[in-house]
Formats: sequence, C-alpha cells, structure tokens
Amino acid sequence: MSQLSEYMADALKSAREATLSSLEGLSDEQIHASPGGTANPISSLFIHAVQDEDMLLAMVAGEPSLWESGWKAKIGASDEMDSMTLGDGQKSFKLNDAFHEYAAAVAERGDSIVRGLSDAQLQETVDFGEGGQPTKLEVIRDYVTWHYGFHGGEISSQKGVMGLQGIPY
Repeated sequence: MSQLSEYMADALKSAREATLSSLEGLSDEQIHASPGGTANPISSLFIHAVQDEDMLLAMVAGEPSLWESGWKAKIGASDEMDSMTLGDGQKSFKLNDAFHEYAAAVAERGDSIVRGLSDAQLQETVDFGEGGQPTKLEVIRDYVTWHYGFHGGEISSQKGVMGLQGIPY
C-alpha cells in the first residue's frame, strides 16, 4: 500500500459514488428508456461502467474478473454482455437486485485491488494488445476512474433532458 494507491482508491470511490448518486430519483422506466439517436439508455451506461471496473481491475490484479467467476450467471446476463464495449446485451438488460449486488462486490474488490498496490506495482504495465501497454496507474486513472465520471455526466445530462435534477449538487 502506498500514498498514491490510497489516493487513487479514494478518487475511484468518489467517481463511483457520484455515478451511483446520479441514478437516484429515477424510475425503472426512466433508467431503461432509450433516449433516442445514438445515445445509450442510462442502465447501459451504468452496466458498462461497472463491467469495465471489474474487468480492467482484474487485469491489473492478474486475476479473473468477478463477471467470469460466476456473477454473469447470478445476474442472468446473456453472452452478448461479455464485452466491455456498449453493445446490444447491455442495452437490452434490465437492472435487477443481483446486478446491484454485483456492482457492490465490484466496488469492494476494486477498492481492495487498488489499495493493495505499491508504488512500484502502479508503474507496471498491463498488456492491452493493440491498445498498448498502459501502466496500472494509467488503467486505474484513465480507464476506470475517469470512465465513471464520463458516464455519470451522461446520466446526469439525460436526467436534465427529462426535466430532473442531474448532478445532485
């Protein structure tokens, strides 16, 4: 554990919590509604952010993701949802209690992975194939933490279009 890993874990927690808070006050119908055009439903944005955290931090840890370790079956997901990209599987999936339990497990595991990294480990690289070899720090910062922020902003924007309070502050 290092000061930097503690800082990164706290930043990730804040970004995750801001995204979760952007879901507050939405009905199931609003969460799953197609906003039109090429925009994604709110549920899809949330699903995508959680799956990315799970799969990317599993790569950082060198372990299987929770998704691969049984959560896919627990939440009743289709094979179409196996990708980290936003696809038809995420767009058609209806959030359920089991998915929220998965999201909580991903958050707990993610916090543990990030807080457990030393400064030297944060500088190790992760093989993204054609996507390059970012450091573990870059994966946590650029691909996970900022990602929550982007999608939380999208969710808040959609709420604003619905006439609701977007970001709750």
